[in-house]
Amino acid sequence: MKKLSLTAAFLVVGLINTSCETRPVLEGDTLLKSSLQIDNSLKQCISFDSHSIKQVENTRLIKVNYSTKQSIGYCGCKSALAQYRVFISNQELSAGLIDFRDNDSLSLTLSNTDILLTEAPVTVSFACAQPL
Repeated sequence: MKKLSLTAAFLVVGLINTSCETRPVLEGDTLLKSSLQIDNSLKQCISFDSHSIKQVENTRLIKVNYSTKQSIGYCGCKSALAQYRVFISNQELSAGLIDFRDNDSLSLTLSNTDILLTEAPVTVSFACAQPL
């Protein structure tokens, strides 16, 4: 068995580090996936089929697949947009507006800091947005 040269070893380490930039979050972050809760106030209109968590550089994203059962107006929304909010330990990390007109998927930011999301449950809530 030949020994790797120092240059080859750095090349292998560099390739491993590069490949980790856009990877599904595994192992240490599987607790995050199992402790992720979706609070859906629009369940009569929108159903969430599945989700996956990805790490892109220093940002953790959740990709959510959803199906539109009917317009969110039937769920009492006065706007065509819905609101999402991401919480960890009752502290809001991010929020925004979403258009649920088609059956599709969306990506939401869970965290863009080095907060250890695996230590507390994460809740993503979906509700009617205030009219603009």
